[in-house]
Amino acid sequence: MYRKVFSALQVASIPVVDNCKRAFENKSVIDDRIFCVSWTTGGRDACQGYSGGPLMSGQTETQNVRYYQIGVVSYGSRCAEAEYPGVTQGLQISWTGFEKLRLI
Repeated sequence: MYRKVFSALQVASIPVVDNCKRAFENKSVIDDRIFCVSWTTGGRDACQGYSGGPLMSGQTETQNVRYYQIGVVSYGSRCAEAEYPGVTQGLQISWTGFEKLRLI
């Protein structure tokens, strides 16, 4: 199986979805610390090799966009297929010091 390897960070805009429990209910624990991202039609996803990578959210500030890490890519099934979202572990960050960075 051929898989393209990238030498630069890849970017894709993918919405948070609410079908996480339905897709993974018999395979893993999905609770309020976990959220899923996917297009309903599939096509884009964090696939093999992306686990541990950041999930970022952009916020427009004047004419610039500032990105914040809101999660860590965890796992998925059937890469980029409809009805199979990517699973992400949420983060809780205290900006008073990175020593308080922890998974929620």
